Amino acid sequence: MGAIPGFTATHYNNTSCSGSPVNIQTVYHINFDWGAGSPAPGVATDNFCINYSNGSVNFPHTDWYTFFITADDGFRLYWNNALILDKWFVQAPTQYSVSLPVVAGNHSITFRYYEASGGAVARMSWTRGRGMIAAYYDNVIPKTGAPGSTAIIQRPDSAIQFDWGNNSPLDTREGTARIFENTFSALWQGNLYIPSCRYVTFSTRSDDGVFFKINHAPYGGGDETLIDNWTDHGPTNNSYTRWLCPGTYPIEARYYENAGGAVITVGWQ
Repeated sequence: MGAIPGFTATHYNNTSCSGSPVNIQTVYHINFDWGAGSPAPGVATDNFCINYSNGSVNFPHTDWYTFFITADDGFRLYWNNALILDKWFVQAPTQYSVSLPVVAGNHSITFRYYEASGGAVARMSWTRGRGMIAAYYDNVIPKTGAPGSTAIIQRPDSAIQFDWGNNSPLDTREGTARIFENTFSALWQGNLYIPSCRYVTFSTRSDDGVFFKINHAPYGGGDETLIDNWTDHGPTNNSYTRWLCPGTYPIEARYYENAGGAVITVGWQ
C-alpha cells in the first residue's frame, strides 16, 4: 500500500461532519480500529464523524492507482473534490476498492467517515496498480450469481497477476483452512472511477475459465459482460474495449481452475 502523508483529521460529535468540530489533529495513517471507544479526546464513542483531508498529495507516476478502504460504518472518498466512492450507510467492517487513472503531480484527497454505534473501523490507503478485493474458494463457483460457498481467503489484491503453476493460492500444508491445487476459484470486486470520457481496454489471461463484467450504475444501467470465457483451456488472452464517461463503475471478475496449470491476469488500460 502507498505511504500516507499527513492528513488533517477534523472530529465532530455528529454523523454529518457539520457544525463546530470538537477535536482537530494531524494523523500520518488512516488505519484505525477503535472498537467501542472514542477516536480522540472530546469525541463521543458513538455517533461521531471524522473528515480526513490533504489538499496536496503527491503521486509520482502517471498510471492507474487503487484506493483500498475498510469501514464500519459509512464513508465517502473524494478525489480532487469529486466524490469517487460513496458508501454512506451503517455496515459491519467491509472492504472496498476503487481504481482511477492518475496524472503525476499533486492531488487533493478527502476521506469522510462516520460511526453510528457498535464497533468503529476506518482504514484507507492506496497503491499504484489495478487492484480489487479478492475472495478465494476451495471449489468452482458459478459464473454469475451468489458464490454458494464460503470464501477461504478474503483480501485486497493490489494487482491480479498470478501464475500458481500446479500449486494453490493457499499453502495447503499449513493450518486448517485449505485450498486444493485443482477445482478452486476466485472472485474479485471493485470499482473504476473515470474522470473524463475515454476508451478503456479490459484484458485477461487465464487458465482456466474467466468472466469479467461492468455495471453502468452512473448512467442508470445494469451489468454488461466484457469477457466470457468460462471454459477449461490453456493460457488464453481475451480483451474488450469500451467507451466510458465520467462516473464510478462497479466491476467484477471471476476465475476458476480445473486441472493442470493455474494462471490469471486481470487488468485495464
